Amino acid sequence: MEIRWSRSDLVQPASSSLKMISLKDLYNGQCFAPLIIRSKNLRTLRLFRCFGDWDDVLKLVSNNIKGLNWAHLERLQVSDVGLAALSNCQNLEILHLLKTPDCTNSGLTSMAENCKLLRKLHIDGWKTNRIDDEGLIDVAKNCPNLQELVLIGVNPIRASLERFASNCQKLERLALCGSETFGDAEISCIAGKFTALRKLCIKSCPVSDHGMEALALGCPNLVIVKVKK
Repeated sequence: MEIRWSRSDLVQPASSSLKMISLKDLYNGQCFAPLIIRSKNLRTLRLFRCFGDWDDVLKLVSNNIKGLNWAHLERLQVSDVGLAALSNCQNLEILHLLKTPDCTNSGLTSMAENCKLLRKLHIDGWKTNRIDDEGLIDVAKNCPNLQELVLIGVNPIRASLERFASNCQKLERLALCGSETFGDAEISCIAGKFTALRKLCIKSCPVSDHGMEALALGCPNLVIVKVKK
């Protein structure tokens, strides 16, 4: 008996059971798009340093996968168009947006307004300053379940921090790295208003002894503090 396998026969069994897809350092990663969009039960999509424009792929993802829980986009050619499409995955709880220079406040706002279940948000602004307080305030307004916020190369000021303190009362983990605007006034805001905070990491930020003194008087649930550079 001769058995013939078609392409769909090979793809369908895997796609029906896949929960996570991780692609890294690929020149033509978009060729995996058929596999990704057929994976109806996909929960985690992680894309690292894969060349090419990913906006169209993310449109297909949002149209075909409604249960996506975790998206990791790192060093990708993706713009606000792709983020707006991805925001249709309303069950998204974890978003890592790292070194994607074409993403701005507009794309982050789309994510915040549609993905209200967001629990963890990591942003590496890569010194482009295209995501700032405007986008962060929209996250604070729309994502009350936020528990973890990591900002690298992003410059929040007191206004957005106060909004996080008032609207995101479950925020337990906060990390800031290379934030030029995060100084004593901002850390004093955290000390006075982030009552649920358990872990705080600060690296390469203009905080002085006065800020650390203020921290000592607040954050009653703080368990871990890491300060570097």
